[in-house]
Amino acid sequence: MSPPSPPPALYAPDAETAVRSVRHSFWNLPRIAALGVVHLVLLCLASVLSPPGPLPAQTAPSGDWNAPRALELVDRGREARRALQEDPELRSYRAETRGNVYFYIDPEEGEDRPLLRVDQVAVDLYWMAPGLTQQVIVGHQEEKLLPIRDFQYFLDRLTLVQYGFGDRIQVGEGMDVRDVPHPLAPPEAQVGGYDFRLSDSVTVTLPPEPDDPTPRSIRVYELEVRPADPDNPGVVGTLRLDRESGALVRMDFTFTPSSYVDPRNDQVQVALEYGLWQGRHWLPHEQRVEVRREIPQLDLGVGTIILAVLRTGGYEFNVPLDQEAFRGPRVTRAPPEELEAFPFPEAPLDAVRSGDLPSSVGRMDPGEIRRRGRELLEQSHPSGLPPVRLHVPDVSSVLRFNRAEGWRVGSGLGLRPHPALDVRITGGYAFGSRDPSLGVRGRMPLRSGLTLEVEGTLAQLRDIGPHPGSDGLTNTLAAVTRGADYLDPYLTHRAQVGIRAHPGQAWTVGAALHAEWASSLPLTQERAPLDGGRAFRPVREVDSGLLASVRGEVGWEDPYRRPGHRRFQGSLEVGSLREGGEFARLLLSARLRGWEGRPGTGLTGSVRGGATLGTSPLQRLTLLGGRHTLPGHPYRGFAGEHHIQSSLEGAVDAHVPWLRLRGGLWAGWTEAADGRIPSNWNAQVTDGVRLGATIGAGFFYDLLRLEGARGYPDGEWQLLFSVDPRWWDRL
Repeated sequence: MSPPSPPPALYAPDAETAVRSVRHSFWNLPRIAALGVVHLVLLCLASVLSPPGPLPAQTAPSGDWNAPRALELVDRGREARRALQEDPELRSYRAETRGNVYFYIDPEEGEDRPLLRVDQVAVDLYWMAPGLTQQVIVGHQEEKLLPIRDFQYFLDRLTLVQYGFGDRIQVGEGMDVRDVPHPLAPPEAQVGGYDFRLSDSVTVTLPPEPDDPTPRSIRVYELEVRPADPDNPGVVGTLRLDRESGALVRMDFTFTPSSYVDPRNDQVQVALEYGLWQGRHWLPHEQRVEVRREIPQLDLGVGTIILAVLRTGGYEFNVPLDQEAFRGPRVTRAPPEELEAFPFPEAPLDAVRSGDLPSSVGRMDPGEIRRRGRELLEQSHPSGLPPVRLHVPDVSSVLRFNRAEGWRVGSGLGLRPHPALDVRITGGYAFGSRDPSLGVRGRMPLRSGLTLEVEGTLAQLRDIGPHPGSDGLTNTLAAVTRGADYLDPYLTHRAQVGIRAHPGQAWTVGAALHAEWASSLPLTQERAPLDGGRAFRPVREVDSGLLASVRGEVGWEDPYRRPGHRRFQGSLEVGSLREGGEFARLLLSARLRGWEGRPGTGLTGSVRGGATLGTSPLQRLTLLGGRHTLPGHPYRGFAGEHHIQSSLEGAVDAHVPWLRLRGGLWAGWTEAADGRIPSNWNAQVTDGVRLGATIGAGFFYDLLRLEGARGYPDGEWQLLFSVDPRWWDRL
């Protein structure tokens, strides 16, 4: 059969004076930030000791729960759902389903979502009245991008859902979700029942059909739905019904926590979209099922997602079908040789480049489904994970080594004391500096899509940077074995209160009040533990004292979130050091991927820059040189108040998955006022533009990289070992 045809479907004074004029207002910021931390602690205690109250509503609904008009629409939807199976003009049809299943890593924070595996599937769909279905998987191929064990997906990841599921909803063949009553099932088939609320009404213009070029407009009602008892298994989300027929046009929903069978399930989200065929039949057009999982006992700040995206078209109506063919299993597979030989029009990874992963513009974002589910449940969090878990931010937070702390151990706790509040508590002890550390971080969604973020830390190690030279695990290994510590550490006690918003799928905007007390650290370890002959470089001093600032940031990334494709970030910090001066610091960065083959291959360009007005503390200076900033020059041998750093990197597979050839060109420039860089920092300005070049290879799915580097002018030869930067946040 030919590929499916697209069906009609829904869908002022000078800078120094200006900075000085606000100086005195900054000294209220530590008090405000401290009050924010106290407020967070009190809120946690109050949430534990008292029942949680309802979440603030983000949209004003147009009706009350279970109003007569809403219940009337539900009854019409149930009748239309039943009538579809009994329509005398629809005796049978045949269609084609084509799609992709993605398996990828989903960090809560960080830039990239590493893709682990892509499956491509082709299914022939057959239907015969009164409700007989048969699906035949005629094509299936997969491609791995990282070393993961082989496994078989549940069949309903690869096949189509009919009638918006049956009266009892199952996902993952009942292993993810089992026996959840459908909100449009007959009332006698439900346990506990549902609440419905009319939330919106919109007019939608449908594309013309091949045999009728006249566009058609329809009215669609949106109903919010939730279980009458949130402790029962049930659906939470929205239904869109055709005003004229009551037919189901779209469903976007998640489930209550008690619906989940697998304890690893954080959330299961479903979006079903229907197209109007022959002017009267609402039949499947697109289906998206997303299953997010985490380790139930361990909060790593990262999960895995299985996302199945299937599209159906090429409908042929009232074709002759043999009823005997429907007596066997509802889903069958073609022989393996036929599955592999199916003529897919594109490779599995093409859909990644075309924007299928993980959300598409114009369709409900998975984060929006989660937000709506949390709002509708009011007193429950739409997650199947436990409210208390052991928290491990990354590998090096458990055990690390550097020349300032020596060996450090740590752990943490992840809490959800309130349906809308997530809290992480971390702590540790450094044996070299003998400093205990503590950190508390909380997030709470507010009205209009805003998120409140509060953070307080004691004795936290920070890096001058701002561009890291290595991940934490590699830094520990290098420091222990070779005396190469890539950190320039200093100690802070800080508090921060901020607001973050996502005005669109592509944009992120935030603002924060920040206060910190910084101090320099001594060199507690003089030599590498496993190589006593290798001495560490000195620890660079910073400006001690209380620093108060206001920060604002804005970010934009490719709406399709293709890893590393296009990204822009900017931040502005205006602050004052109590014992020093005032400053304003602007940082900008942009990243663009050009020609691309497989993910991770092709050309990637990046530009990062910053400028400072006034007198910034030493810890706000920029360090360049060496790995990942300016290869071929001494590591962090250049410093400045202003800087520009750019790179152009290319990669091409030589032998998948074992060998990938890599190369890059780098440029950097720094500038600073006379006397701003301390003489004992052993750093200087670049005195013009410095260049660097790298050539090397990535091994074993490009996880490990070995590159040679040479700088110009006055550069040096370097041999650099590193790990794929996509994994730095986890290490």
